Amino acid sequence: LLTADEERQLIRHLAFLPAQIIEAAKDLDPSKMTRYVQELAALFHKFYNACRVKCDDPALMQARLALCLAVRTAIANVLALLKIDAPETM
Repeated sequence: LLTADEERQLIRHLAFLPAQIIEAAKDLDPSKMTRYVQELAALFHKFYNACRVKCDDPALMQARLALCLAVRTAIANVLALLKIDAPETM
């Protein structure tokens, strides 16, 4: 279902999170995590501009919503690792 380049780039970047955490911990370099989350936010912005989340295909909409939730969870996890509080709502 998720076949757009922007979707695939985002999924690939999300898959890299565990390795990025291990590398940042091994190197004692938290800036690797800030770079990761900044890149993730940029990729999400690109995805959101290119792909309509709310669409006519219910299965595609659910898949894109799940991708959005995965990004939200990844950002929240990275911020928690960095001991940064983030608001739940704006």
